[in-house]
Amino acid sequence: MLKIRILALAAALIAAASCTICSYASAADKATAEAKLLDVLKSSASVADKCNACRGLKTIGTEKSVPALAALLTDGEISHCARIALESLPCPAAGTALREALAKATGLTKAGIIDSLGERRDAQAVPLLQPALEDKDLSIVAAAADALGKIGTVEAAKALVAGRNSAKARVKIGAGLVRCANHLLKADKRDEAAKIYRDLSGPGEARVVRAGALRGLMQTSGPQFVTESLSNGDAQIRAAAAAELSNFSLADLKAAAAGMAKLPGASQEALLMAIRVRGEKSFAPIALAAVQSKDESVRIAAVRALATVGDATALPALAPLSAEKDKLGEAARQSLEAICGPNIDEGIVAALQAEKDPLRRADWIAVIESRRPIGGVVVLLRETAHQDPVVRSRAMAALARLAGPSDVPAMVAAVLKAEKGPQRDDAERAVVLVCQQVADAEKRAEPALGVFRTAAAAERLELLPLLGRLGGSTAKQSIQEALASKDPQLYEAGVRAVCNWPDAAVAEQLLNLAQESKTDTHRLWALRGFIRVVTLPGKTPDAQKLAMLKQAVQLAARDEERGYALERASAVRTVETLRFLLPYLDQPSLAQQACKSVVELARHKELREPNRKEFGPALEKAIKISTDATTLERARRYLQGQ
Repeated sequence: MLKIRILALAAALIAAASCTICSYASAADKATAEAKLLDVLKSSASVADKCNACRGLKTIGTEKSVPALAALLTDGEISHCARIALESLPCPAAGTALREALAKATGLTKAGIIDSLGERRDAQAVPLLQPALEDKDLSIVAAAADALGKIGTVEAAKALVAGRNSAKARVKIGAGLVRCANHLLKADKRDEAAKIYRDLSGPGEARVVRAGALRGLMQTSGPQFVTESLSNGDAQIRAAAAAELSNFSLADLKAAAAGMAKLPGASQEALLMAIRVRGEKSFAPIALAAVQSKDESVRIAAVRALATVGDATALPALAPLSAEKDKLGEAARQSLEAICGPNIDEGIVAALQAEKDPLRRADWIAVIESRRPIGGVVVLLRETAHQDPVVRSRAMAALARLAGPSDVPAMVAAVLKAEKGPQRDDAERAVVLVCQQVADAEKRAEPALGVFRTAAAAERLELLPLLGRLGGSTAKQSIQEALASKDPQLYEAGVRAVCNWPDAAVAEQLLNLAQESKTDTHRLWALRGFIRVVTLPGKTPDAQKLAMLKQAVQLAARDEERGYALERASAVRTVETLRFLLPYLDQPSLAQQACKSVVELARHKELREPNRKEFGPALEKAIKISTDATTLERARRYLQGQ
């Protein structure tokens, strides 16, 4: 018994390492391993151990393994593993063993052996497999049809044709015939394959069989037949022809496209897709003509084709279409972004400059942003001076992605043109994004400071909030001077600037302003700025952040600021923050924001799971009182441990 266990363990180890043995071991090592595996098969080892041995022999077995494996082919529990091993052995004896076992097997075991003969493409098995097509067991009939299809010889095809006279598994036998024909075609037996395809391509065949036959028929019938089939009244024939277009030569594709306007819409779409994939610029006139089609789907396909075959002549057609807010417009915009060739970028810039409609002009800016042409930044900088605020805003948004620090002075000038409020804020943020390309945080404000120093007093006043967003000691000095000024406007600009600061270095100053400023507005700005900066990532310990948030809540005179503090609390990922939020779940005016922050904290599994006793009740309460569908859905998931 101990010997059997040792053999079984050896079998498992050898099977697991068989790939390594096959690749690197010497012939002597392989022979030794094979002998040990064969000992397992001949022993009274368990089914699992014998299956492991078969897996090892699949990789390292030789003709010596055939008798032992053949003896297991009719064993219902091990047959599968034994035949899979024999499938891989290149010696003729393995095929002989499988053929001889066929007469002894029944049911699924027999079907499996038939499948293995098919995998080996054993032509000698054809006479044995033909009777199986008449078997009462449909699983055997299906296996025989598959196997004959894989063998793929003329004799296998004849056997399948004869078997189709029976109503049993007619679809499966038809599929086997198609596969057989595919092998014949690869073997350069074109005529034999073509006959099978023709016989199976009629409308009375099962859809799956007919689809394969039609595909083969297109491959064997030549380009002219395929082209003619594109106008056939049968949709399945048209689809098969369309699929063959990708194999056309350039000349054949041009010939097919010449009569495209007379074809059904689906065939026109297929041709245009083939043209798009081919990417040959000489197809541009054909695609341009199709843009005028009355069929919306054809127009979309034509517009998409212009992305690869179009040139500057396509711009007049694409430009007006890109203004539409439908699928055609989306396709036109995508093609404008992708189209390449001489004078394309120049044409797009010209279209931008000629456009009078601000919304359309903004769309052209989006195209330039996507294409990133040489000189595009210069064009966009000019647009920041446009009289329409929509155009200016869109240009600044594009510059945030395309401009560099050297372009900041011109962008700063655009900030001064932006209307105060959301538009000015967006313009300032665009400048900040570009300045962040400077690795040294102390130097990020320098491009803007150059403009600030030479600007008129009124403009310096306008630029202080931007300097606050950029940060750095030099910018801070100018802001401190403004805060020390007795000029109300300059002081207010300084307050705005310090409230915009990018980190928590000004937290104490903001707290002082929130407590001591003479106007409610300034105190409100400072308090919101304080709440924002104390929760930013940085070196401040979480406990200190939470303490400052609690201080802010005490200072707040309105629920808006209290709610903002609760919102920002979710950035302090501690269980103490959860405890801070819990009482606010019972305050109707703040409960919804508290719910969102509790759920956001719970999103972090590393915080939630160790503190499940506290998070569980909190999430249950949030589910009861939240009115936000997203918050509810997340709370339920986190409560379930997801």
